[in-house]
Amino acid sequence: MNSKSNEAAAATPAQRLVGNFQVAMRVALPEVVSVWLSICDPQCVQLEQLWSERYRRAGLATAALRLLLACADAEQVSIRLVAHRLLYGIDDPALSEPDIAERHTLNGYALSNEDLAAWYTRHGFSRCNEAGGDDAILYRAPAHTDPSDGISREVSEILLADLKSGAVEADAFRYEMFARRIVAAEHGRPDAVEWAMAWFRSRFVDQAAGNAEAALRAAQHEAARAHARAELRAGRAGNPNYQAWLDTVQDPTTIKNNVEYMAWISRLSAAFDKAYPRRKFPDDQQRDRLWKAFLKAERDANLCDRVKAAEALQAAA
Repeated sequence: MNSKSNEAAAATPAQRLVGNFQVAMRVALPEVVSVWLSICDPQCVQLEQLWSERYRRAGLATAALRLLLACADAEQVSIRLVAHRLLYGIDDPALSEPDIAERHTLNGYALSNEDLAAWYTRHGFSRCNEAGGDDAILYRAPAHTDPSDGISREVSEILLADLKSGAVEADAFRYEMFARRIVAAEHGRPDAVEWAMAWFRSRFVDQAAGNAEAALRAAQHEAARAHARAELRAGRAGNPNYQAWLDTVQDPTTIKNNVEYMAWISRLSAAFDKAYPRRKFPDDQQRDRLWKAFLKAERDANLCDRVKAAEALQAAA
């Protein structure tokens, strides 16, 4: 056994939980959920923070918690926490108005301390008798503490359902063999319990990671839409054609849809094609240069006071 293997063998269950969970998080939820753990003793960790970075109400915190619970059950480690809501700061003078508005919105999604305690309770935590001021102190023992007790009926049902769904090849003998081992695990046969719990943890973590990936994609899509809306309200756009039109709009916050823009760009494109027909200007690069000049002339001729003032201020600086 090499030195690294010796170190792994010497690690406490709590230390192994922290290490395994960090690896699982890097795979399932990279850089979108922050989870801070501290070690209370060899068999217990303190959940200091579980924080969904910018993405709220997308299921990511739930996915992260399920991963943590799966790792804790695998190492037979208890978890302790104080249910206290976390909020984004809004007093930083370096923050822009859109950033402050976004943080206000995100803070509005934050659960109250009582709702947060109830959320943890739904995931198997119980309130402690310790004095925690206004914040609830919660505790969760690992889901399975004594192999001789056998796996729970809930775990047994999950494994049987997984078996029926095709997790094992469609072979009657193999199906019966797996089903018998699940029943043996339910009755506490040690080797069957170890096998069943390994299967359960593997499927649980895989499912949580898959759910987290789907939730992450949805959250990223919604975050991109929210960012685009904020940029639009601030009069900014990544599309140069759209930006030229925005520069003619005095109050971008009144824009509800793209109807006005589509009418504007359609009219402009028709005028451009009439002035510079493709049969006379077949070169694409030349037409692109002509279009940019045509677009700028239209934009400058109809520039709104908002943009005029901003450009005058920038020029003076």
